[in-house]
Amino acid sequence: MRTILAMAILAAVLLAFGARDSGRGAEASAVGTTAVPVLSCPDFSGDGTVDLLNDIFGVAFKFGTSSGSSEYLLLYDAGLADGTIDLLNDIFGVALRFGEECPLVDMQIAQATQAILTHPQADQILACDDATLNSLGYVRGSADVPGQGFHYFNAAYWDGQFNVTQPEGLVCQNGKLAAELYVVNGWAVGWGPFTPGSGPIHSVNIDSFCTNAPCSWDGPETWHAHSNLCLLHLGTPSATVTITPDSASCETANGGVGNWSWAQAVGWMGHLWNFIPNENLVPDTGGSNGRFADCRPPFKAETCPM
Repeated sequence: MRTILAMAILAAVLLAFGARDSGRGAEASAVGTTAVPVLSCPDFSGDGTVDLLNDIFGVAFKFGTSSGSSEYLLLYDAGLADGTIDLLNDIFGVALRFGEECPLVDMQIAQATQAILTHPQADQILACDDATLNSLGYVRGSADVPGQGFHYFNAAYWDGQFNVTQPEGLVCQNGKLAAELYVVNGWAVGWGPFTPGSGPIHSVNIDSFCTNAPCSWDGPETWHAHSNLCLLHLGTPSATVTITPDSASCETANGGVGNWSWAQAVGWMGHLWNFIPNENLVPDTGGSNGRFADCRPPFKAETCPM
């Protein structure tokens, strides 16, 4: 019954949009060498259900667009995340799941992504325009971190809570928004097996530490913890990140140029690669959550350099 309904919906989509070259979907490569879709359940609006208006017609409006074009959005590349939104893998694939109820993780990812895409200054945010990000409270907080890019931090959102539409940070690569970055305060949620000063650790499920559960993405997320983190020259082109034993050392390292910040316990930090695909699949998740990996290639997620 669902297949028949999906075919009827697909026919309506084709009549509505006319025949166009759909592009060819690439076949999936070996685990760890190809990106995975941002959503495991194609609920593009984040309302919890795969419906006709928001989801099936939502992906249909992106039919034929490819990476590199301004119309292409990774969120809707639901079949293979192969860089082309085509008929078979994407539109028909979504139609086949019409009426399906989606898990919280996909709702949260969609909500986080749509909050950017529907923002009045979306074009400037997606282009990582420095002045626009500054006006929204995000200031440059790092140099080009290998495998991660430039980090922008928003002090107003650094409240220890997990709010998918208010990310504590944004990650930019090559002049484009790549990822949203979240931080859950270390003191608020507990450190678990982590000792401040021992360096970052990875692949931690923070749900058991949260006061307002669920507060993280479902499943084996790659949240990681930082301590003794020193941010130098905040808000300037020379912003960088290092580790110092105390705040006095951080202030000295800053040299009186620009703002600085030091924290013994930064908290659990997680990346959501929802604007640029991440081919770095995390080994202990069965190769399924490149969207939550710490780094993008050529750096491996489990050994991402700070």
